[in-house]
Amino acid sequence: MIKFCRDNQKLLIVTFFSTIFVHLIKIVNYYPTWDSVIYGIVKPIDGMIVTGRWFSGILAYLTSSPYDLQWVEGVFSALFISFALVLFLKIFDIRNTKYQYISVATFVTLPCVSATLVYPNWAPAYTCALLFSVLAIYLCVQQKYNRPVVIILSAVLFTLSLGTYQAYYTFAFLIFLFYIFTRLLNNGKISDLKSTVINFIVSFFSGAVLYWIINKIVIVATKTELTDYQGVSSVHFPGIDEIGHAFINSINSFFSFFMGRLTVVQEGISFLLLYPMINIIIFILLLICVVKYIVMKNFSVPVKVIMLFTIILILPLGYAFYFASPEVIYHRLMEFGNYFIYFLLIIFLQHCSIKTKKLKQVIILSLAFLSLYNFFNANIAYYQLSISYEKTYFQNIEMASKIDELSDDEIKTVAVIGEFQYIEDDLSANPKITGATTSVFTFSQEHIIRFANYYLGRSYIACSEDKIENIKNSAEFKSMKNFPSKSSVRVIDDVVVVKLDKLE
Repeated sequence: MIKFCRDNQKLLIVTFFSTIFVHLIKIVNYYPTWDSVIYGIVKPIDGMIVTGRWFSGILAYLTSSPYDLQWVEGVFSALFISFALVLFLKIFDIRNTKYQYISVATFVTLPCVSATLVYPNWAPAYTCALLFSVLAIYLCVQQKYNRPVVIILSAVLFTLSLGTYQAYYTFAFLIFLFYIFTRLLNNGKISDLKSTVINFIVSFFSGAVLYWIINKIVIVATKTELTDYQGVSSVHFPGIDEIGHAFINSINSFFSFFMGRLTVVQEGISFLLLYPMINIIIFILLLICVVKYIVMKNFSVPVKVIMLFTIILILPLGYAFYFASPEVIYHRLMEFGNYFIYFLLIIFLQHCSIKTKKLKQVIILSLAFLSLYNFFNANIAYYQLSISYEKTYFQNIEMASKIDELSDDEIKTVAVIGEFQYIEDDLSANPKITGATTSVFTFSQEHIIRFANYYLGRSYIACSEDKIENIKNSAEFKSMKNFPSKSSVRVIDDVVVVKLDKLE
């Protein structure tokens, strides 16, 4: 460990401070989200067991604290990203300093990283899970370690990564596939990879089996059930129809990631339109490199097929959970596999003799410009969070004031019935960063009461569901208007009732 840090000191420092610089405004400011209100004030160790992430709560405690501490969480996240990226570059033998720095720039500004840091209460745990997956692959591809030790350590790392956040498991698979791709690009020999492939296959699937066993034990021991959230409880082997539907979803999500919000075309040329334009140029450059350095090279036919097939696999493997559950929703922080569209160009730069100077320059400039755009886009998303927090804070103060006017009791039973309906402001990031919104994020009783108690110093008790049903059927409630009207807050059966927009 000490030797690794000493040998890679400069790159670790550059990556760490680049991450801090890009996301500084988020790290040093408190911009909570709806997730922060539920889990972030005090992190529950068992908070994610129902989603199959039985290790995430423990890791969140170990990597920051039981509390939502922005700066601590940001520094730890940057630290884990630094180690993960340096290991990643060593796996692919990216030695050229210029290519290392452009890799750092494209990665730390990636929308997936920004989306991860939007949820700082879990960000250190998630970035540590990313490090686990990358480290597992790094061990698998090294030839200097004892095989049983490598397989056991890698399997454990895969298990812990899966138990923290399942999305990095498919990213690990892509890392290994493109490691094979890079080796073939260098010498075109499949026979040299036998030992590495065995290491990976055994540890990768052993990790999955171990994760499944532990997950079953945890679910039984805690007497819980997997939630329907993101299709966790409905994971299964897909049928033919489901595979077709999954491919459509994958294509749509892939297109959304790289093209963003194309409706900006209707608004004329704008900053937001730059994103799809840059990505179109990058796809053209990638196609040129594939044709020039794979199709036209004198590789054997099997090697060419494997290399081309690996590139095609970015899409289905990047969105593999669509094939396991029809209910899954891919958030931006789950799409790390798409990074290989950009990193492939860096692989070509490092491992192919690109003699065309202009092609080199255009690739580097395109990736640099993309990084600059993503830097601005990340900070637009963080600006959205600041607006959302201000709206949420002042609206909850207004609601608490109306509640307090109707009851002098220090401890009040409150029923917040319905949910808020909001229209987003014009301010938007392109592509959208999951969790970043200009809307108020306390939109239901659970959020509003928790926000009032922790941020506004109130002592509200949530009304029971049975009593809420009785209140909803009363004539008094039906005559109430929606918040923020004067008649939107009323005392009914000794309960302070707040009526919101959307009723079930």
